[in-house]
Amino acid sequence: MINRCALQCVTCGHKTIIRTAVGHGDYQEFAFACRGCGLEIRYGMKLPLNRRMARVLATKEKHPKSWFKEQLKRISKMPKLKYVNLKNAKFCGEEGATETRTFDGENLNPVDEAKHFSPFIATAFLPRNLEKFALHQGMRKAAVEIFWPQIHKLLTHFERKNWKLFDKQLQELELEIK
Repeated sequence: MINRCALQCVTCGHKTIIRTAVGHGDYQEFAFACRGCGLEIRYGMKLPLNRRMARVLATKEKHPKSWFKEQLKRISKMPKLKYVNLKNAKFCGEEGATETRTFDGENLNPVDEAKHFSPFIATAFLPRNLEKFALHQGMRKAAVEIFWPQIHKLLTHFERKNWKLFDKQLQELELEIK
């Protein structure tokens, strides 16, 4: 399911239609640069039904069938999703919107909107070379798990101007910098 609404930049007034694919998470957050002024626009999408439905299904066996039907009826009346945590934007009507942006929380690859209907369709047949993808994915995972914590420590020592610890941490990276 793709939900559609329009946002207006609070700085320059530029209007953008956003199309957001509803994913599996209870909360999804998206950001993009305003085409008018370049300011980051951010919004979150909350899916309150996922947790409620999971609780009802988990306790279904403990209650009579009438309880389950009553809960399903209550859930059907609840809002399906709601937008939260708007930053640098406000909701508006679609009239005057000059662009459309499509987001999908599960396929984070950028999409050329003129060529593809959705991010899923744009990335459905990727990767083409599975061995190469697995090798690169392994390198990305190693970078996140091994190098990023060390780099984060370096940044902390740099910001605090603790040069003794900075030099020590830099030597642990074994970059052979002279």
